[in-house]
Amino acid sequence: MTRTASETGKLAPYVPRALLARVARPLDVLGETVPCTMVFADVSGFTRLSERLARHGKEGAEELVDAINSCFSALLAEAYGRGGSLVKFGGDAMVLMFYDQEGDQQHALRACSAAVAMRRRLREVGHSRAGEHPVVLRMSVGVHSGPYAMFVVGGSHRELLI
Repeated sequence: MTRTASETGKLAPYVPRALLARVARPLDVLGETVPCTMVFADVSGFTRLSERLARHGKEGAEELVDAINSCFSALLAEAYGRGGSLVKFGGDAMVLMFYDQEGDQQHALRACSAAVAMRRRLREVGHSRAGEHPVVLRMSVGVHSGPYAMFVVGGSHRELLI
């Protein structure tokens, strides 16, 4: 079954672009191999920040949510601006996918550019205060480019496995 653009467009804010692109095509073959570049970015420092803000009760919890949202919004903006697609969040880490856009074959270059830009951006937005204590967020990044096997799995709930 092929999905229409209006059907997949409604899902765009909630579903990874790579999965939307895949379910827009016939799903008679659930697996395919795609040349792309994956970026794994793990932000560290949120545990220390949450421990310190926990002492402030509800107000501290709200500050933590604001810090997390601000951080990841800034990082994702850098990735999205270079054609990246968020595949998954896992705790304080994210997996991003970069693939050819309109035949440009520059996914590796755009992924590496995004990784550098995200680290630079984190130096700007990754400084928080928990009361009197400064907390600095840091990020580890891994990048790999090559052919990735991708599968759409599930029945009523579809998921993209890479």
